[in-house]
Amino acid sequence: MTSRPKKQTDIVLAGSGPLINTVLDALTYSHAKVIHLPRSSGVHFIKKGVVVYEGERIGAKSFFLVMPDQKRLPNLKGIDTTKFVELENSKEYSPKGSILILGGQELAVVAAMEFASKGYAVSMIYKTDTLLSSYDISVQDVITRHLKKLKVRTQSSLATIASVTKANKTYVLARSGSTSKKFECDSLFIEPENSALCDIGLDNYADFQTDPADPVLVEHGVILISGGSHVFSLNDAEAYSRMLRGKRIVKPPYYVQDSWTTAGNVELFSFGVMEQSFMDTHIGYKKSIAKIPLKTSDITGFIKVLTTLTGKIIGISGIVESGYQGIDLLK
Repeated sequence: MTSRPKKQTDIVLAGSGPLINTVLDALTYSHAKVIHLPRSSGVHFIKKGVVVYEGERIGAKSFFLVMPDQKRLPNLKGIDTTKFVELENSKEYSPKGSILILGGQELAVVAAMEFASKGYAVSMIYKTDTLLSSYDISVQDVITRHLKKLKVRTQSSLATIASVTKANKTYVLARSGSTSKKFECDSLFIEPENSALCDIGLDNYADFQTDPADPVLVEHGVILISGGSHVFSLNDAEAYSRMLRGKRIVKPPYYVQDSWTTAGNVELFSFGVMEQSFMDTHIGYKKSIAKIPLKTSDITGFIKVLTTLTGKIIGISGIVESGYQGIDLLK
């Protein structure tokens, strides 16, 4: 079977969103030969320089792919005999009795706050050390204290391994090290987890030294951006455009993580570097925290700014009311 491409171009862009659109504009302005494929998950490399997309072989010198967030349910033994609700699809579901939530990220925290505020008995178990692991430690601490005030029971560092529903009761077995714990509830909610990058045939392309699961991969003429919680500037898009055209760049693109969600009447956000990144290091930094009164919630509101010792802003986090004036400037 031949793998000779039916189409040949200089650059293939795959994916959608502001970054792809901006890079595409820059490449079009430079008169580069570009093919844009809307679905990056539909791309599969069959060898170096050749991909298959919707049954058509396309050849190129370089590739730029922005992969969507990949989600999957935890691999629980007995999940097929378990009655549960996936948190992404829980808006119209009215729980009964006690609630157990598997997960500790945005969807799980929002659901726990909502259910507990309505008087339900809520428990959460999650495998990470903290809630909201992609947020600054100050956001984590404030939300953890608020959940405790709402009488939500939380248990961290627990890996769920099995589940079953019998006589309208659901049982979940979780493990921490060599110790196992059994949980019982009337209503089980499961938060999908981030999963590994979907198979796009990178093994057929080349031997990559960088882990393909890293947020940004730049190697062998492939630029791969995975996940959606990233922020890039116009300068970054221009840098990627030059890299794809084989040009030298003065300053490499700067990867910034952006986490933002609405929980009840407040917004939680962490942009850039988080304070826990400096813990157990000898890197100096400064921080400034301003308390923000919240009229519609008893959660402690604040904005925290992290800077280098020379005063360069490297991270902003906080909790504010929804629609807080000027907060959109940070998005």
